[in-house]
Amino acid sequence: MANLETILSWFQTGDYPTQEEFEQTFSSFRHKYIKIPIAEVEGLESSLNNKLNVDDLPSNMALVDEGQPSDVFNKEQIMAMAMMLSDYVKDGKIRADKIEALGLTDLTESNERNIAEFAANSGKYEFQQNDFIAVPDDKGNFSLFIFKGEEKSDTKNYLPTGLTNITISMVEGLQSALNTKLDKPSVNGNYFVRMNGTASYQTINPGSDHLLFWNGSEFKNSNIFRESSGLKYGIGTTTPAEQLHLTSRARMSGLVLENNTETLPQQLTYSSKKFFGTDDAGVKRPLMFADYYALNEAVAGLTAAQALELSHLLNGGAGSAGAISVNLISHQ
Repeated sequence: MANLETILSWFQTGDYPTQEEFEQTFSSFRHKYIKIPIAEVEGLESSLNNKLNVDDLPSNMALVDEGQPSDVFNKEQIMAMAMMLSDYVKDGKIRADKIEALGLTDLTESNERNIAEFAANSGKYEFQQNDFIAVPDDKGNFSLFIFKGEEKSDTKNYLPTGLTNITISMVEGLQSALNTKLDKPSVNGNYFVRMNGTASYQTINPGSDHLLFWNGSEFKNSNIFRESSGLKYGIGTTTPAEQLHLTSRARMSGLVLENNTETLPQQLTYSSKKFFGTDDAGVKRPLMFADYYALNEAVAGLTAAQALELSHLLNGGAGSAGAISVNLISHQ
């Protein structure tokens, strides 16, 4: 059993009473339709004895009701019926100041949707101190309040229990039954649910900034890495130096280069309708096409000294004093 102060502490806003606290709460009250033995009403029996002087009455004494049908009452029943109405009853109700610590409770279901509306219309309900008021919402759930007494139209006299719906923990055995359906991981982490007849959790634990791939049974790290700024990606490297950095050969059916005047060592670029390549030192040279027009353009751009040097190379290294080989001279 628990006193009212303890019970109210279990039902404060935000609290979730346990099953044991629910049992103690309702076990601490007496239902209003259960008759109260005189011996359990503090001081009542002695007060009646003093008024009626029936202590010396024999226990087998009886009182016969002359009404129809006739009933016979023993000593205890006589004492109960002899309660003085003027001392113990007011307006048809037992006076609380005469019967102390009497816990009577009932549950009243409200037709209103909040406690303020219920308090305003409390006159149409039959309830008393310590009774529970169940206020429904639009979804069929109830919020429980305890009427602590005094003016029924004052919302301050209705204590919220903090219960707005029933949680899993209030349903005996439900949590354990749900746990057998899908065992929760014991440690924090990232998981996916695998269904193979029964459901089970599987970890997803990639390295930081690595893209994932699915190997047919689980998620694993790929070799694609995103640099923390999100501006550079590496394939096979976690330290990409460019927006896309590969550590091996790339194969494709075509490569389209944007117009670019940049000059970096070991770079291929396209600029002014020409392709360029640079050496280790960043020296930039145009790439030639394998046709007459490309060769002609290259020769036409030579200086006289460069042209003479090139002719020496074409003549086997001999200059103007050397012989030149002529295959055919035709004269008309």
